[in-house]
Amino acid sequence: MNRRRVLVLAAGTAALTAGCLSDTESPSETTQQSSESRTEPPHQTTDPEIQTIAGNPPDAAVDCSDDTVEPVFVAGSETLSERVAGIELTASTEAVTLGDDIGFSLRNVDDQTHLLGTPYKYEIHRRENDEWIPVYHTDHFEWIDEGIEVAPDDGFDWAFTVAREGLQRENHQNSAYYVCSPIESGTYRFVYWGIVEADGGAEALAATFAVEDS
Repeated sequence: MNRRRVLVLAAGTAALTAGCLSDTESPSETTQQSSESRTEPPHQTTDPEIQTIAGNPPDAAVDCSDDTVEPVFVAGSETLSERVAGIELTASTEAVTLGDDIGFSLRNVDDQTHLLGTPYKYEIHRRENDEWIPVYHTDHFEWIDEGIEVAPDDGFDWAFTVAREGLQRENHQNSAYYVCSPIESGTYRFVYWGIVEADGGAEALAATFAVEDS
């Protein structure tokens, strides 16, 4: 998984060392060794590279009534799929109790590398009156514009506690996310809007989950 422009993530690599014949071996010895025993090199694989996004709260609180605090609603309220262009987003569970943990995983399920945006291009929506409304607010809109090359089976993981404080995030040089309303039971979705299209635009995908009272 490579980050263009700003960061390069080091991926684990496996080196295959080939055996060499000594200069002192005669052709007959070589033939005899080859006929007596052939050792196939071990099959080597590279483990998927999964970037786990840190779950730290914002460094400072904000006044949600301030005019500078606005909803994070980049993806909008349109219907979104869990899979777009070989990228899939899933939730660790279909239903979670208030106060419990939930995780989300984005994976490249294609057979080729895809270019994605920063893993901080995400948001959470709640379903109200047949519309999606944003859960997150921020006092500044800023996302690092960098491309990340994600190989097959690679991707991102996010983890949250389903509570007001447990969803808030300090997003490492990107917009900090605040929750300005209580988290109640209902239908929610986690949205990632960093899928880079060929024309330079972006697509979004979402994983829906239910929040239940404890």
